[in-house]
Amino acid sequence: MTNEHSAGKDNILAFLVQATNKHNLFIDITLNVNGAIVTGTILSAKDYFVSLSETFVDGSEVAQQLSEKFAQAGEAIDSEDGGEASFIHLKDAKVFCGSRKSIPSKGEALWRGALSDINGFYLDNIPDSAEDDDEESDNGDYQSLKEKNSKLTDRIGKLEEMIAKLSPDNKNEDKSEDETESDEKQDSSEDTSNEDEEKEKSQKKRSGTKSGSTKTKKKASAKKTAKSE
Repeated sequence: MTNEHSAGKDNILAFLVQATNKHNLFIDITLNVNGAIVTGTILSAKDYFVSLSETFVDGSEVAQQLSEKFAQAGEAIDSEDGGEASFIHLKDAKVFCGSRKSIPSKGEALWRGALSDINGFYLDNIPDSAEDDDEESDNGDYQSLKEKNSKLTDRIGKLEEMIAKLSPDNKNEDKSEDETESDEKQDSSEDTSNEDEEKEKSQKKRSGTKSGSTKTKKKASAKKTAKSE
C-alpha cells in the first residue's frame, strides 16, 4: 500500500477486497462506477463463484456444466496464495442509474466489477428505506391525483347543472310551470267568485221568501180584523 493508486486501481479498495478474500469478511459498501451507483455487501471471490454455481445446479445439462465450472473456479481461487485482487464481488447488489429505483428492485443479486473501473466508494450501503420512500411518494402522488380527479368531476357536475338551468328547453319548462300555476290560481279565483254569487242569490231568495211570508201574514190579520168589525 505504498502507492494509493496504481494500475488504475484504488489500493485501499483493493486491500479491502483482499482482506475479504482471505478472512471471509462481509463489508457493506457503495461504489461509484462510471456515473452509476452500485451498493451491496462485499463477499469473497470463492463465495461469489460458489453462489453463482448454486444458481445453475438445478438447470439443464448446459446449466449444470456451468455450475461445475463456477465451482471449480471457486476452488482454484481458494487454493491460491492471496494474489493481487483485480475484481470486487458483491451480494444483495443494487444498481442506481439516475433514478431512485434500483436494478433489480427486489430479490438478491450477485455483482462483479473490475477495480480499475471504480471511481470512488464509501463504507455503507444504500438502505431499502429509499425504495420504501419512493413507493410512498408514488402512492402519495396517486392519492393526490385521485383527489384532484374527484374535485374536477364534482365541478363538471355542477357546471352541467348550471348549463341545464340556462338552456332554452329548461326555460320553456319553467314558463309552462308558471303558466300552470297562474291557471290554477285563476281557476281558483273563478270558483271563489262563483261561490260568492251563489251565496248572494241564496241570501236574496231567503230574504224574498221572508218578505213574502210577512206580507201574507199582514193580509191575513187585516181580513180577521174586517170580519170582526
